[in-house]
Amino acid sequence: SLLSSASENTPDAENPIEIAFGIAYDAGRNRVYVADTGVEKQIVAVDLTDGARTVLTSGEFSALNAIASFGGDQVLVVDDVSNSLFAVNLE
Repeated sequence: SLLSSASENTPDAENPIEIAFGIAYDAGRNRVYVADTGVEKQIVAVDLTDGARTVLTSGEFSALNAIASFGGDQVLVVDDVSNSLFAVNLE
């Protein structure tokens, strides 16, 4: 079943994900983090209860290659254009 889609207005059209490249699961917060490699180069949190999407950070990356969550207060993101590893705060 469909959990979250801006084009289908599920749960709404806010914070669409253009090109999902990577996903990381956060059991403690009951959400996933999606690396969106579209125009905005953003990290989007998706609530697994209602599908709501929240942009955590946008526009600070050149390209998103990988995302990982280790259950803490950050996700790690690889930007393969700048050859960098970023920590993105979740709160």
